[in-house]
Amino acid sequence: MSPARRLFAVACAVVLPIAPAAAQGWIEHPRGAIEKVRSVVQVTVTGRVARVTVEEWFRNVGALLDEGSYLYPLPGEAVFSDFSLWQGDRELKGEPMDAAQARAIYEEIVRRKRDPALIELAGHGLLRARVFPIGPGETRKITLRYTQMLDRVGDAWRFRYTAGTGAGAATSSSFRMQVDSGARFGEPYSPTHRLSASRRDDLIELTLADSSTRGDLELFLPLARILVGMSLVASQPVGEDGFFMLLLAPGRVEAPSMHRDLVAVLDVSGSMSGDKLDQAKAALVQLLGTLRSGDRFRVVTFGGSVRRYAAGWTAGSADAVRAAQEWVRRLDTDGGTNIAGALGEAFAEPPAEGGLGVVVFLTDGMATVGETDPERIADQAERSRGVFRVFAFGIGYDVNTYLLDRLTERARGVTEYLRPGGDIEQAVAALASKVASPVLTDLAVRADGVELYDLQPRSLPDLFGGDELVVFGRYRGAGSPKGVPDGPGERVVTVTGRRSGREERFSTGGRFGSEQPGTDYIPQLWAARKAGALSSDIRLHGANPEIVTELSGSRCATAF
Repeated sequence: MSPARRLFAVACAVVLPIAPAAAQGWIEHPRGAIEKVRSVVQVTVTGRVARVTVEEWFRNVGALLDEGSYLYPLPGEAVFSDFSLWQGDRELKGEPMDAAQARAIYEEIVRRKRDPALIELAGHGLLRARVFPIGPGETRKITLRYTQMLDRVGDAWRFRYTAGTGAGAATSSSFRMQVDSGARFGEPYSPTHRLSASRRDDLIELTLADSSTRGDLELFLPLARILVGMSLVASQPVGEDGFFMLLLAPGRVEAPSMHRDLVAVLDVSGSMSGDKLDQAKAALVQLLGTLRSGDRFRVVTFGGSVRRYAAGWTAGSADAVRAAQEWVRRLDTDGGTNIAGALGEAFAEPPAEGGLGVVVFLTDGMATVGETDPERIADQAERSRGVFRVFAFGIGYDVNTYLLDRLTERARGVTEYLRPGGDIEQAVAALASKVASPVLTDLAVRADGVELYDLQPRSLPDLFGGDELVVFGRYRGAGSPKGVPDGPGERVVTVTGRRSGREERFSTGGRFGSEQPGTDYIPQLWAARKAGALSSDIRLHGANPEIVTELSGSRCATAF
């Protein structure tokens, strides 16, 4: 299958990061006569990848034949594997096809009163399966399988499963997780449920100590030691270029910390008045509090005009930071929204050579003062940004997402959007904790004798203490290297980066050019990220025929 066709086939599995957690499914139907009676969740964790199987049983408690519409929200960056509808002991599995074709088949089978199911993306990360018919008193089982990457939180990996709707008091449920390489983890724990944990060989088995406990499950796998190094897994389908997944976690190091030049830019326009401004000021105070000796900072505010705390950089001494924090606490709102002027001031003083220049930009609105055209603001900012990394926070529903995404797209940063009433202080605190420990910047990856291409993410982000970088990509040209008779495809993979003005290298071995069992999720995860990147390209830069063709299968379906 060509890369374009593979992307078409797998793009239906794209789950945008706005879906925060997996959830039990539920049935939507016209008469309300279908009830969930049982739910079983089984999770297998290998490396940082969780393979999830969900089995759920639904019963028609009404007196009439009924059709159910099964809905299931997937977690961020999950890859849908398959969906089965059970008719007694008979499993009816699906096959990928175009959404319109699948819907037509479904409608035809319904007319013939046979047993189909149709699955499609019903929204961001939401799968919909229409099941027909469910007769009075009948029970149907649905099986859903997907693969997801676990989040890393500090020195632990996190798995979340949301109870969702439709799980009534009569619902029986169970949860079981098996984790391999158990020696690398401490004792698993959950702040929401009591767990029963056992260890056998190098496996950890987890179940719920009280199966009657309701509510969302959050589970942490703490790392027994700080991971330092790299790991690479490759997959090469027959007749195609290969795919790879690279994980890098340098952890804490003894080398001197890289100094930071931090610019905090705060919107104090009239729309920020009240709780939003109070939270934003508290977040800024906390951000300044992360500065260390050797760091420098600037504070810029903007409303109808642009203000700065001081001319030039201020050394991050304890006394200077306290004085700046007091200045921030006294800030008040000021008219319109001069975004162009604020960005011009933010980039006016370049960071020191060898340091990490970071701009943190908070706003809740669109430009109303000075230059207001988003395209011209973005172009001007890109020309003057220099080597700064830009992290943006958009607060509320009125922000210009195009502008903020353009600001961070090439600046090795990210944009985070907060709903009205969201916790600004917590969001900025999480970023402050992250950028407090820069480890490596200007990352690049290469493999001896192998061409790596089409990396996702395309621009490798900076690596911070306690962080973990996961890179997916394609490769070509792998084969048996000279001098390695018993290791076909073994290559040295090297990641380079800079810390405190000097180059650092991390290397690991990787096996390329051969089919490896259990790695089929790698092409799927690569395709999911690739489709997300193409969608972002269309939104930011407009469509072109090639990208539109690749994404033409973004709404897809499975029919039985």
